[in-house]
Amino acid sequence: ATQVTAVIGALSMMLSGATFTIDLFPAPLQTLAHALPLTPAADALRGVVAAPELAAIAPADWAALGEQAVLFGLVLAAALLVRAAVRGAQALVHHRRHPAEATR
Repeated sequence: ATQVTAVIGALSMMLSGATFTIDLFPAPLQTLAHALPLTPAADALRGVVAAPELAAIAPADWAALGEQAVLFGLVLAAALLVRAAVRGAQALVHHRRHPAEATR
């Protein structure tokens, strides 16, 4: 699992434009690179490093980072809801199988 995570992380870094500029990629890889969540962050970081003023970061990059943050929040909220539902269902099944434990 650690090796797979390392490979996915390395590919993500390379394809997001953090290591190589996306403009040099073939068209299919550019499409994939723009779909990665790390790409807007790499663009924003490049803007900060190239020109330390926050004004150097394009509004489109801020918008993309905001969209990614909202998407991450929605995915996290959905995952937590599913987790709570599964735990509630497990507790209900356990209560039905062992009703004597609930009365103690």
